[in-house]
Amino acid sequence: MNILNGRIVDLQNYKVINNETITLTNEELLAGNVTHIYLEGTNTVTLPPILEDSTYIDLVLISGSTTITNSVDGVMNTVFNTPKEHITLARHDSEYSIVSQKITDKEMIVNAGVEFYFSTVNSTTTQLTAGSTYTGTVEDIILYPSLSFLATSDQPMTYTIKYFIDSLGTRQCGERIISTIANERVELSYPINGNYIQVLAKNEGASTTTTLNINTAFGTIEPNNEIQDDYLRGQATQTAIVGNILTPTSGTTPLDVTKYRSFTCQVVSTGTAGTFIFEGSNNGINFQPIPVYNQALVVRVPIITAITATNTQIMYEGACNFKFLRLRIVSTITGGSLQAHTIFMHTPLGATSQVVSNGTAANLLATVSGTLTSAGTTTNTPATPTASAINSAATTNATSIKASAGTVYNVLVSNTGASTRYVKLYNKASAPTVGTDIPVITISIPTNGTVQAEFGALGYRFATGIALAITGGAADTDTTSVGVSEVKVLTSYI
Repeated sequence: MNILNGRIVDLQNYKVINNETITLTNEELLAGNVTHIYLEGTNTVTLPPILEDSTYIDLVLISGSTTITNSVDGVMNTVFNTPKEHITLARHDSEYSIVSQKITDKEMIVNAGVEFYFSTVNSTTTQLTAGSTYTGTVEDIILYPSLSFLATSDQPMTYTIKYFIDSLGTRQCGERIISTIANERVELSYPINGNYIQVLAKNEGASTTTTLNINTAFGTIEPNNEIQDDYLRGQATQTAIVGNILTPTSGTTPLDVTKYRSFTCQVVSTGTAGTFIFEGSNNGINFQPIPVYNQALVVRVPIITAITATNTQIMYEGACNFKFLRLRIVSTITGGSLQAHTIFMHTPLGATSQVVSNGTAANLLATVSGTLTSAGTTTNTPATPTASAINSAATTNATSIKASAGTVYNVLVSNTGASTRYVKLYNKASAPTVGTDIPVITISIPTNGTVQAEFGALGYRFATGIALAITGGAADTDTTSVGVSEVKVLTSYI
């Protein structure tokens, strides 16, 4: 190793020329490989007469003036004297030619085979007041294939790295959003997709930062072998009906999750009413509910309906087998609010069936009956569900099916009416107040149609009670009555 003006140079890959007149040899240039030469002072460099084709030579002028001569015919007398000028020469068909030439405004550091160009316009140590944002400058990265991003702050932050096609930053082609908690460090190294880059940082904390330091660099940087997962903090204190609360600023835009395989979202809730739901889409327009799983349960049961807000901090996990994901507030959250904290992972979601150890009625979500013989053999008697049959009256048919906790296994519904009808199930120990209470499941039955909703061997658990209504509209607030004997509902439950 050699130290030159504060730069550490690995002489196996790099050559430093300082105030010299020199003829380079083929051995020095490692024929057939890219070679990096750093120039300081006044130099005359003669290229060798014999060098394999398809050889590239990178020359970077640190200071002074250097003349490059081709020893084959002496014709190539290229002089460059602009500090930080970066020239790439290529040899093809026994001739040298300049394939790229660039003036870089970045300080260059060579460190054991890794070449960094530190950005001065997307790095900062200026401290941010609560809620304020640092906005870097759109910067040319065309010659620099990889990014190194380091950051630290004593306040929770949201860092956004944007990629653009154009120098004005009007044609964005992608971005990476990184959320952190107070005093969490960020260290990323990965290939860049884009011609231009811009870094933004928002202070999400309640106080001014005191240790904020953002360091952005790019160049020929080897990316980390370890693929890092991404953490995203949703906007705090969400209560209103909105399309997506996964993002730092809630709104209608879903998240593109095509580069991930799974996610875990902790919904921190202080609410006591209102509902939210996880939804996926491939076109960003037509969304449908996706199955998510309560991570705390030993046997995971898919949740595909709107979830009622309670004072909990449940972690929900799911697969990213679609393009767009959103977490939507279906009905207004009351008694408190929601905030989503999500980890997006590059590993697939684990199997949904697991070995049960010390299972309880609470985490198995099942009712088991049976006797244990003295020989230690278990004889299970399957529980027989109770059937509830309802023939619609000319009302909304508010009905209490079970006034205590229960499990629904199957709902069979027929509709002879002139339009679509809706059967709504409520987690309630008494008949619902239709239009006010929020159903946990809504089943749509088309005209002259029959629908069977099955919930598998474990069923769907109602922790408070099982109640039902039949309406003419899909909205949770709808109170439209149906006709006499139009809709027949058969519910199997325990």
